[in-house]
Amino acid sequence: MSGLSARVCVYSGGAGILSKERTSGAGQMRVKKWLIIPGLLWLIFAYGYSLYVYKIPVRYWDEFAWVGRSYFFDLFIRADFDNMAWRGYESYDQPKLAEYAYGAWLYPWYLRERGVKSLDSYRQFLAKHHLYGAEAEIQEKEFNDNYEYFDYLDDYVAKYRQDALEVIYQARKLNVWLLAASAVAVYLVAGELMGVFWAVVTAIIYGFNALLINVGLVAHSEALFLLLFNAAIFFLSRYFSRDHQDICLWIFSVLAGLCMSTKLNGVILLIFLWLDGGLFWALFKKRQFYWIRLLLSTLIAGVVFVSLNPFVYSNPVQKTLDMFRWRMTAARDQAERFVDVSLRSSRQRILRIGTNFYGYKNRDYYNGNYLFDGVLAQNFFTKCYGYLLIMGAIDWGQRWLRKKKEVVVLVFCLVFLVATMSVYLVLDWDRYYVPLLLFVNLLQISGLRMVVVWLNSGLIKAVVWLRGRDGE
Repeated sequence: MSGLSARVCVYSGGAGILSKERTSGAGQMRVKKWLIIPGLLWLIFAYGYSLYVYKIPVRYWDEFAWVGRSYFFDLFIRADFDNMAWRGYESYDQPKLAEYAYGAWLYPWYLRERGVKSLDSYRQFLAKHHLYGAEAEIQEKEFNDNYEYFDYLDDYVAKYRQDALEVIYQARKLNVWLLAASAVAVYLVAGELMGVFWAVVTAIIYGFNALLINVGLVAHSEALFLLLFNAAIFFLSRYFSRDHQDICLWIFSVLAGLCMSTKLNGVILLIFLWLDGGLFWALFKKRQFYWIRLLLSTLIAGVVFVSLNPFVYSNPVQKTLDMFRWRMTAARDQAERFVDVSLRSSRQRILRIGTNFYGYKNRDYYNGNYLFDGVLAQNFFTKCYGYLLIMGAIDWGQRWLRKKKEVVVLVFCLVFLVATMSVYLVLDWDRYYVPLLLFVNLLQISGLRMVVVWLNSGLIKAVVWLRGRDGE
């Protein structure tokens, strides 16, 4: 073999080794980004949330209703769709997925007690724990007639429903898992926007937010809704920013249907899809069968919703519309009853969003964080968050002008979310603001990142200048 041929073999072999090393390194980075870091974050959040399961006061109206209706899971898995329960108020008052989740979580407990205590049905299990049946209705009426005399709701539950309290705390343990996963979903969304380090920071700030923990761990629909909502935003962003990967669109479609099946305002995800779709049609390259894909995505979400809500089986379109009308009617009735927390106009609703997160009265709750110990630290950080939000808005504005696709998606989603809240937010209850936390925290950490980049740039320039002076 000539010397030239030998050198060529050596060089080609070396290039092959370098190529393999790069491939191996990229593979390790993907494993770290998509498996190791999310897994560690989930463990941290799950452990942290488990410490608050018994500390957060029980919310009678929410937790009694959601856990008490978990019997719909038993009817659903047995395909007992002729049962009269599917025609009553409880069948259409709320979509069913969260109730199914609690039923599935509590079902092993029911199966254990069924053999020992000769229970005939899951509803009898709930009745034994005072969460279903005549006794529960009597106590509910007594509570509604006298709730102003109780020193917060858990005092009532502790006095009348020790058995119910055990079931509610057990149901909350499911939310530990779901809420931890929702915080991991925020890490994924932030990773598309800012990279791994800042994604971890965003997830931690989001995951230990005071509003999130106090609302998300309570046994109602919020924890499951947030997981599905955050995950859907991730796949929506990835679909539009990564050259329209179809698999992301189909996963988004299923998540949107599941989100609607948890809370009806999950329909906003489909509106996000069409609005972002129209915007991307105008700003970027068009694709063959573009609108057909969006229509098919909407149909998939609709099929998922209908399949999980037997109330609508007989007339899916009309009865789905009836569910939306009922929820708005119920919300207006509650606004008439709870006048002190009712929001009468769009202007009042938008202002309340700002004052809750950045006003003096509620700032430490809506924007506070359990990571920061002490009043001084908490006060300092909650004050800084307002300035960081402004910096983040500047950063997103600059990226919008450069047509960064992931920012275009998130900006449009945020603007429309606030716009829709200005219409349907008739009650100033904390749980209605939780979907905003994803966008608020993304903006704040984008602002923090921008400040750090500026400081780093300024520090480098100062060092260069000082070295130049020393050289002279």
